Amino acid sequence: MSHGERVIWVGAILASLLAHLALLAQWGSHAGTEREAPVQQRTVTHLSFRSVSATLPQPQPVEPPKPAVEANVKPSAPVVEVPPPKKSKRRRVVPPAPPKPVEKPEARLEEPVPEPLPESATSAAASTVSASVLQREAWLQEQQRNEYLRRMMGHIESHKFYPMTARRRGLQAKVKISFELLAGGGIRDLRVTEGHKLLRSAAEEALARALPLPRPPEALATPYAVSFYMAYELM
Repeated sequence: MSHGERVIWVGAILASLLAHLALLAQWGSHAGTEREAPVQQRTVTHLSFRSVSATLPQPQPVEPPKPAVEANVKPSAPVVEVPPPKKSKRRRVVPPAPPKPVEKPEARLEEPVPEPLPESATSAAASTVSASVLQREAWLQEQQRNEYLRRMMGHIESHKFYPMTARRRGLQAKVKISFELLAGGGIRDLRVTEGHKLLRSAAEEALARALPLPRPPEALATPYAVSFYMAYELM
């Protein structure tokens, strides 16, 4: 039933109710007057709704809703709320490392084992090695001795002086000095020879001023005999 038809149907019902109320009110008034004037004739007013029914469409009967058969109705499944999907964190995908190449073991060549030398060859080789070692040690000792003697002579020469009397007289000579060097740098058996007496005295005094001499190295066996010339020359 549409909305317009419902409005018309409700209007007709209201008009019918009003007509019935009017009839009831009129009937009540006539009932009270019949006792006083019984001669009056009853009047009945008839209302016709043909005009209304002619113009208004007849309402169609509304069928009441059929009751649902509980036996055939299946209980609905409980509604399960599905939580919204969680945002998955993006994980950084690390590519797998490439497999390392398997190193093949290198083929090792067996070194030839040298054959043992005969005893004569072994002894000869040992003697050769020992001789070379001895020569090396002797050469080192000789170098140490020479280095010490140069240093000692420089030390003595630093204390040398030329006497003024010998200069004035023009005396020149090479004075020979000999002595034995001790381990602590001292001397013994000093001998000063050759040359003028004034120059020999000056050389002996210069040597006395230079004592003690630098300590000799272990390579220099003491007591060690030393002999050299101290030159006095006018320039």
